[in-house]
Amino acid sequence: MRQLGVAPEPVDQHGLTVSRLAAAIRRAVDDPVMVAAARRLGERVRTENGVTVAVDVLEQAALDPRYTRVLGEIGRCRDGPGTIGSDRVCREAWSAM
Repeated sequence: MRQLGVAPEPVDQHGLTVSRLAAAIRRAVDDPVMVAAARRLGERVRTENGVTVAVDVLEQAALDPRYTRVLGEIGRCRDGPGTIGSDRVCREAWSAM
């Protein structure tokens, strides 16, 4: 978000305090440059058709034999490794994604 100009530098997790987080939020909300960048970004996002892009990517992956095997194995392991089917197959399928 910082690279897009819509957020300040991230607050280090180990140095996170209420006051530091509040200051970062205030800066993102009050800085006119960030507000303008966020407005422009919002306009760009609203013009994109994310659902169509996602469907296109999934359809392309469905035709790629490298992914169809992995997706088929994951389908048998819906809840993650160690659920349905061979533990090894599920672990390998999830780690391939």
